[in-house]
Amino acid sequence: MKSDLSPIISGRVLPTIAAWILTAVLEALMTKFLLWCILLVLCWPLALLALVFYPFIWLLLLPFRIVGLTVHGLLAFLRALFLLPARLMGARI
Repeated sequence: MKSDLSPIISGRVLPTIAAWILTAVLEALMTKFLLWCILLVLCWPLALLALVFYPFIWLLLLPFRIVGLTVHGLLAFLRALFLLPARLMGARI
């Protein structure tokens, strides 16, 4: 008897999901680059300033991203803990 994960394990679903994620990431990157090119044409000092300060701003916001990831993990854990009795009784959640 096949399990529910057999299409994922056999490799039919995972490459499709990976391709979709890669496409979304590349589209976001291209959009950011095109917006920066427009800014470069309209106001090149501001575009160069943004290019220089972007790593510092990223480092400044990094702790907030780590806290967000931790809170997301904690809430996922609490949801799983809260729904555990229903899952043990056979509900498909």
